[in-house]
Amino acid sequence: MEAAAWILAFGLASIEESTTDMADGHIDNELLVRSMLSKIQPAPHDGNGSVQ
Repeated sequence: MEAAAWILAFGLASIEESTTDMADGHIDNELLVRSMLSKIQPAPHDGNGSVQ
C-alpha cells in the first residue's frame, strides 16, 4: 500500500510539472502571436462594421 502511495505521489508530481511547462509554453506562444499581429494595422471601420 505504501509503495502504491509513493507511485501515485510521484505520478501526480510529474503531472503538475508537465502542466506547468505546458502553461509556460502557451504563454510564450501567446506573446509571440501578439507581437506578430500587433504589427498589422486593421483597416478603419465605421460603426456598422463596413470598411471606410
